[in-house]
Amino acid sequence: MLVCVACSQLEQLRQDLLAIRQTVVKSQQTCVAAVEQEEKEDQSRCSEKLFRDMQRQLNSCLRHHQ
Repeated sequence: MLVCVACSQLEQLRQDLLAIRQTVVKSQQTCVAAVEQEEKEDQSRCSEKLFRDMQRQLNSCLRHHQ
């Protein structure tokens, strides 16, 4: 009887540990997704800034040569 109780407690602990691990993995995936999204937004902002700078240079050049 004691062995049966210990086995069921061990199985419950395994299930709890698996649930905790899955929660940690999901949290890590969420964190990675957030970082990737931030990087995409940073790249987009950088591209937009580069485009605006090039546009300014082009406009300056056009004014100069008119």
